[in-house]
Amino acid sequence: MQQDSGSLTERPDRTVPLLPLDEVVRRGARQLLQTALDVEVALCLDMAKEGVLDRETTQAPIIAFLAQVFAQNSDKLSMWFKELSSLQEAHYDLVLRALWHSNMVQTNAFLRTIADQSSEKVRDRVNELLRRTPLTPLNAPMVSPAVLDILWGAFFATGDEQYIERIISVLPWLETKGNVDRLLIGGAAQWSLTSNAVQHQKVLNICQKQLRKQPKEVKAILQEIVDNALKEIHTEGKKAASSIPVMRECEYRT
Repeated sequence: MQQDSGSLTERPDRTVPLLPLDEVVRRGARQLLQTALDVEVALCLDMAKEGVLDRETTQAPIIAFLAQVFAQNSDKLSMWFKELSSLQEAHYDLVLRALWHSNMVQTNAFLRTIADQSSEKVRDRVNELLRRTPLTPLNAPMVSPAVLDILWGAFFATGDEQYIERIISVLPWLETKGNVDRLLIGGAAQWSLTSNAVQHQKVLNICQKQLRKQPKEVKAILQEIVDNALKEIHTEGKKAASSIPVMRECEYRT
């Protein structure tokens, strides 16, 4: 069986990941409050409505994110895919790829069930997928910064530390000489770790924990990331605190 080398990694090269997956999840949760659907279905429908599924730079991490969600909720897949079948063709293809990437024991059988109940075009697409073996976020080749997005997508779905460990593993590439691709990936890893450590306490905690595990050449860069994140958190906290009296004064004037 041919192993897939493109679906997750074939994305435009960029220096930093740009997808705020946590914000996408929050919007999906807000959509849930207005429907009787599970949050995962509401999330997909909301992303489709907002045009998120149409952006090339967001498709791979969303596939990684949804693949993990599907893998954690195998008992709900039949119900979910009945709802998701209302998506337009390109969006439905994306969730089919996410299901394929979930790589569960029952994935292939469920895809065949979907194919049997679908149009000829969907059947052909499913059969095409089943002829290949999907890559996972942890074994996808680190060929561009887009792979970091994929790892963040899987992390935001699971909270699993191993995805951040792989991001940390490329930090030494910041010191690479003569290989621009590796230098860009190392820089993107540094930026994304700092940004997400500022925004998410769990990411900061994992980075701090990894300081005790990483070799010397990684530890130095990771310590700088943690220090910069803490400094930014402290600065943002001071800004927020200083704004409170101003807000109250404005309230009194209205």
